[in-house]
Amino acid sequence: MAEFMGNVIDWGELWKQKTAGKKECSMLWNDKKYAGRYDENVKANNWRKGRRLIRELNVTMRSRVLDIGAGPGTLTIPIASMVKHVTAVEPADGMMWYLKKNIAEKGLDNVACVHKKWEDVDIAKDLEGPYDVVVASLSLGMPDIKAALEKMNAASSAYVYLFWPAGVTYWEANYAEIWHELHGKEFRHGPRCDCLYNILYGMGIYPNIKMYKDEYLESFSNINDAVEYYRPFYNIENYRQEAILRDFLRKKLIRKNGRLILKGYSNIAKIWWKKRYDY
Repeated sequence: MAEFMGNVIDWGELWKQKTAGKKECSMLWNDKKYAGRYDENVKANNWRKGRRLIRELNVTMRSRVLDIGAGPGTLTIPIASMVKHVTAVEPADGMMWYLKKNIAEKGLDNVACVHKKWEDVDIAKDLEGPYDVVVASLSLGMPDIKAALEKMNAASSAYVYLFWPAGVTYWEANYAEIWHELHGKEFRHGPRCDCLYNILYGMGIYPNIKMYKDEYLESFSNINDAVEYYRPFYNIENYRQEAILRDFLRKKLIRKNGRLILKGYSNIAKIWWKKRYDY
């Protein structure tokens, strides 16, 4: 359990406990099959997800942006034409393959790619800073989050933006609904934005917070396609578990325009701050 000192919670330790034992996303996104489906989703409606994020950032044509956990370019690709430079940090092989493919297809010459975990990035050697904007959107799976945040703050000359769940996400609610039946134990939720805020507060950073609803949408050609895609997310290892997942998805999926759709909304916190300067 997280350590308490009087009434003070060690939020960094709590974060580590809530992330312990969870599969790293990069392990799944190494697979080009899964990264490719993710790539298709983020490119829907002219990169709608990334353009939604851009509206939350303070950028100009002179801005230099650091995108941590860039995926296939969810933010990097649409923002590259609006700013001076983007450095995209992405650890997963599959995601990096699609990121470079999308950069080439768009003919972008102002994007640098760093194929590393954020924890392994050397600010001086790997990056092209300083950056006016540092952003990490739903990519904060680092166990030592305090060290990760300190590095983000150090890489920024002005703004840092974090986007992270507030409360249970739509996909986690789905996991929790059948997790006990699948694995004989309750689903363990990850850390929330309250942890982030309190860790930053302990670092002497007093961030702004804004809540918004984010849409989760997956589309499949048939039920077999959906089951195959969700197998690793639900840790399916045998036929019994697969049958449970299949029945669950039949209840959740909605048919629309010849496709099977899984759709829901999650509360996301935008946490951001502008660095103080000592003159």
